[in-house]
Amino acid sequence: MFKLPIENYGMVMKTIDTMEINTLFARSVLTGDAEGCVFVDSLQSPSSFYIVHAYGMTLLAGKPTNTSFIESMQDYFANLQHDEWVQAYPEGWSPFMNALADQGIAKRYTRLNFTFDEALYRELTQKGPVTRCSVLPTPLPLMQGMDGAVVPKYFWKPDPIHHCIGFTAFANGIPASPAYSL
Repeated sequence: MFKLPIENYGMVMKTIDTMEINTLFARSVLTGDAEGCVFVDSLQSPSSFYIVHAYGMTLLAGKPTNTSFIESMQDYFANLQHDEWVQAYPEGWSPFMNALADQGIAKRYTRLNFTFDEALYRELTQKGPVTRCSVLPTPLPLMQGMDGAVVPKYFWKPDPIHHCIGFTAFANGIPASPAYSL
């Protein structure tokens, strides 16, 4: 396993572009919009890689067949001193991830990616809102001051507002539910 120099991050972007999953956090590392690093099986022609976002979100991707890389990843996870949230793609990484969980090195969680159903939204909104609220673009001070574990200030450098868009539902003028995305 090798640490890929920043100037070579484009080598794995080609693979990221073909993935049918949400890779926005990994892309933010590859484009330099977020801190992080990339480990690969080969510095000349990577076919397996592990992208680590500074926040702890990670992507294990590429070909799950390089024994040396798999052994290095096993050692990496076994000696990890902090939490990382691993998303593995393609499905071929499942035996490796399942083995980590079976050994107590990792815990299994399921990531859900939602899609917007416009027809259902229109049907529900025609009935009227349960609570009177307004949905507005998230003001800059609210975006920068969000507290919590999964908030914009931990995802992008140096200023999250330039890398994401946010909307907030306000109930009686009080922020009730913010949401943001790249």
